[in-house]
Amino acid sequence: MRGRFAACALLVLYAPARAAADPPDPPGDALKEQARALFASGSDFAAKSRWKDALAAFEQSGALIEHASIHYNIGFCERALGHATRARKSFRAALARDDAHGHEELSPGDRDSASKLAVEVDAQLARLDLVIRPASLRIAIDGRPVERDDASGEFVAGTRAPGPPESLAMPAAVVLADPGPHSITVSDAAGQRRVYDMTVAEKERRALRLEGPEAAVKPAVFRYWGAQRISALAVGGVALAALGFAIGFTVKASQDNSAAAAACPHGTNCPDDSAFEHSADAVREANFATGGYVAAGVAAATGVVLWFTAPSKPTAVSFDGVGARLRVAW
Repeated sequence: MRGRFAACALLVLYAPARAAADPPDPPGDALKEQARALFASGSDFAAKSRWKDALAAFEQSGALIEHASIHYNIGFCERALGHATRARKSFRAALARDDAHGHEELSPGDRDSASKLAVEVDAQLARLDLVIRPASLRIAIDGRPVERDDASGEFVAGTRAPGPPESLAMPAAVVLADPGPHSITVSDAAGQRRVYDMTVAEKERRALRLEGPEAAVKPAVFRYWGAQRISALAVGGVALAALGFAIGFTVKASQDNSAAAAACPHGTNCPDDSAFEHSADAVREANFATGGYVAAGVAAATGVVLWFTAPSKPTAVSFDGVGARLRVAW
């Protein structure tokens, strides 16, 4: 692959009869010689597939003089380095520059090559469908603010100089990015930051919701009920205990009542006093059971009232993680 890049680069840089072979003469002999030397150096590096060195040389040459062939060669180096968005921008710049100068700076073959390469790298790009909450968040990808493509309304990552995050001033946006790993930095107005690390494949389209540092740690890490609902639960426990007490004495009273009936089968003619003792026990136990049922009912009613008159939301305690602050909300 790199061999093919080198062949094309040499075609642009060295073919003597083609417009891209040499940049036009800049004003002044010193600038002219410096730009040509840098251009020639970039050509040598490209022939050896030393793409970073070639790119640096062409960029320095382009800082002295602008020419469509320089944009083209910069795009070619960026493409070889895997910087698809920057290559796309440079190929488009070469075509726009050539258009503005009457198609005199690129030969027909170079122009056709620039058009095809621009389409090729565009097809490789990943597209990120960003949802930004809140819309005022500032965003940078790989340490660079994104650049707006006015023609499509999309944003492009990697084409601007390194810098701090910037706001897109919109709640949603499509961002074009190179295939591979990326680090998205989100910053709020206070300068607090959150970083999203991700890897996207060639031609992948992915939806991503970006939230500010406040959302980095979910709220309500710990939850507890207020005092009134705790009291309601305690009273409910008392009601259950009273109900169990009442049921126990109800069963015992029933057993003693059956024993009394068995000891005195003829009602009034009882052979001994055991029937009367069992009967007395049954009455006493029934009274205890009645008291237990009443207590259970009162406790249950009290618990229900306490529960439903308590605040509707539980107290939430959250340790934010950003600034390590405590937040309490009802």
